[in-house]
This record gives sequence, C-alpha cells and structure tokens, in this order.
Amino acid sequence: MPSIIRLELPLWVGVFTVILCVIFDDIWFKNLSDSIGYYCLWVLIVGVMMWLSFGVIQHERLIGARVGEPYGTLTLTLVFTVIETALITLIILNGNKYLGLTRDTVFSILMIMINGVMGLSLIVGGLKYSEQVYNPRGIASYLLILGPLTGLSLVLPSFTESAPGGEVSMLMAIFIIIFSLTLYGVFLVIQTQRNKEYFQSVPVKDEANISTHGSDLERDSHSLKYHILLLTLTLLPIFILAKYLSILVSYATTKHDLPSALDAMLIAMLVLTPKIIDTLSGVWENELQRSINSVLGTSVAITALLIPAVLGISYFFTGHRVELGLNPAEITLLVITFFVLLIDLSDERANILQGIVHMVLFCSFIISVFD
Repeated sequence: MPSIIRLELPLWVGVFTVILCVIFDDIWFKNLSDSIGYYCLWVLIVGVMMWLSFGVIQHERLIGARVGEPYGTLTLTLVFTVIETALITLIILNGNKYLGLTRDTVFSILMIMINGVMGLSLIVGGLKYSEQVYNPRGIASYLLILGPLTGLSLVLPSFTESAPGGEVSMLMAIFIIIFSLTLYGVFLVIQTQRNKEYFQSVPVKDEANISTHGSDLERDSHSLKYHILLLTLTLLPIFILAKYLSILVSYATTKHDLPSALDAMLIAMLVLTPKIIDTLSGVWENELQRSINSVLGTSVAITALLIPAVLGISYFFTGHRVELGLNPAEITLLVITFFVLLIDLSDERANILQGIVHMVLFCSFIISVFD
C-alpha cells in the first residue's frame, strides 16, 4: 500500500484538489474579484493538472510497452475522448447556452493537435535527428477518414438551408451520428486488425535512438489491467479540474471582453496536456510514428465520437440547439491544413521545414481567434 501511495502520488493530490474545489466551491469560484485569490486558483489548478499529466503518460508508456502500437496510443486516445465528451456534455447540461461550444472545442483540438503539437514535434525531432521516418500509409488512412468527418460535420452545416447560422437540423444530426460512428468503427477494425502495420513505426537503423520502453517494462511489476485502470483514474481529476478552470477562463474573457472561442481553445490546450507530452516524448525518443498516431488518432476520435454524442444528447434529450458550421476563415484554415498533410504524404521522412509550416498554420489559428 505505501508503494502505491508513493507511485500514484499525482492521483492522490489530484483527488484531494478536486475535493477541496467541491467543498469550497461557493467561496473560491462564486466571487473571483479578488485578484490574489484568482491567480492562486490558476496556479493551483494548472499545476495539479500538469502533475497529473505526467502520471497519465507514465501509465500510457507502460501500456504501450506491453501491447505495442497502435494499441498504446489508442488506449489513451479513447479514454481521453470519452472523458472529454463527458466534460462537454456536463457543461451543456449545466446550462451553458453558447450554441457553438462543441464546434469551437472540436476545431480548437484539430488545430492544436495537427498544427500546434505536430508542428512543435517535427521541429524538436528535426533539431535532434535532422530527419525522422514515419509510415505514410498511416497518415493517408487518418486523412482519408478525417476529411469526410470534418467536411460533413463542420463544413457542410455552414451551407445547408434547413437550419440557419450553421445550426444542425434533426435530419442532419441523425445523418452525422450514423455516418460518424460507422466510419470510426470501420477505421478501428482497419487500425487494430486488418492493416495495423500502417500505424506501426518504420524500423530505425540507429540502435542508439531506440526507445527505452523495454527497460521500463522490465522494472514494472503491475498488470496491464492495473495500468489501464490507473490511467483512467488519473485522467478523471484532470477533466473535473478542467471544469473549474473553465470558470476562471470564462471570468477572464468576460472581464476583458475576449472572444467566446478563446474559452474552448484554452480549455482544450490544458486538457490536451497529457496528449501533448505523449507526442513530444515520442519524437524525442525517435518514435515519430507513435507521435503521429497520438496527434491524428486524437483528431479522428474527437471528431467521430464527441460530435455524435453531443448531438444525440442535445436533440433527443435536452432540446439544446447546436451550431457546427465553421465560418469562411476557419474553413480556409482547415483546407490549408489538410493540403499540407497531403504534401506530408509525398515522403516517408520528416524534417524541420514541415514543422515550421504547421506552426505557421497554428499561429494563423491563434490570430483568427482574436481577429
């Protein structure tokens, strides 16, 4: 028992912080005019979320060492997606009236992961290794499903006439739910059974750069089920704390008259911290394919699962309307992003130039939020 307490210290600190937030909710979060208290809450919540993220990554690494790719990153991706969906649903059920919350959250995650995180990863990998290899068939498979998912869910509603202003009609909602879940189900079969070699790393000749997952596994005495359970439990406080963090972000955006989309972007960036760390650790260990699986796998899962879940709950249970249609600037940025990914497919080697291009697109996304 003492070893479990010591090894899972981030989890216990996270649980304790959540309990404190629940107990002192009325005192800490109802009146945020006290600047010192406000910034102390920021430091507390963000600091604990970051610590929890390192605990999540440790369990994900050991799961990946036991089951191999793409199952390692897929496990974290699915757990992350389920809890992120629950978080957005909880915010809606708690009375959030902003119709574009789901759209802004999904689009922010796409831009952060594909352009921000992938761009930074390719820059880090390019600086350390000059070039890194990946499996272009994996990116092609991700892009093949990500294109229709984003196009039909986020672009098409901007042009349909049955619902105004990018809203989704009941007929369109049913269509999006069915085709999203069907496409993702087929994709999982391809990824985990029929063509899983598309998502596995290309062998690296330089043995000095091989991952140390094997040595981690030799030192670990816990079962696979243990790590999956602890990974899930460690993620839970992150998403609960993200709900409280959203209160702090909303207060800041309201006080300083900042764009509503900034809420979704900031929360997505902080909640994505475990995935960001996982991706960067992959390129640092010369496992670019694992990083690509993390980036594009998260993008596909969020688009295919979060949108149908929110649509189903909103239209069939709560009656909450949902806006999914992107504006012309966001559509343009999405198209350019996919065009760059197509260029990435032209070679199985990545360098720093590709990372810089993705980072330029990410900076464009940041500017578009404020412009």
